[in-house]
Amino acid sequence: KQAIKVHKKKLQKKNNLSLDTNDFDISFVRGLSIEDGAATLSAFTAKIVSSNIDFLIKEFEKKEIKIVISGGGRKNKNLLKNIKLFSKKNVLFYNSENYKLNGDFIESQAFAYLAIRAILSLPISFPKTTGCDAPCTGGKII
Repeated sequence: KQAIKVHKKKLQKKNNLSLDTNDFDISFVRGLSIEDGAATLSAFTAKIVSSNIDFLIKEFEKKEIKIVISGGGRKNKNLLKNIKLFSKKNVLFYNSENYKLNGDFIESQAFAYLAIRAILSLPISFPKTTGCDAPCTGGKII
């Protein structure tokens, strides 16, 4: 619970919607068995995801919200169970395959799109989506 409070404070302090590995302190799992550590991190991740969803949809609390899940995380049944458990009841989750979308490729296609924008020196982050100060490019071409 303490780690989740720290995360919420950082999100509010940064006033942004995008996080990276520097925003997390997972020292609270040190000393746990591999099983307990994995379960704790999974629950922590689910709580962060559900908290961020709540933050993003706070003005739509009276409406039914549908979220389509894609990427490898959608295959983690425990993670999804906890995200649903921690989420508000008006939030419904659907697997990308329910919409005939290949969930294994959506993320890779998104990264390819961002890579092309980076090659073309076009912005990939924007103030209204990530909280950055100005539109900016990202990544390094190696």
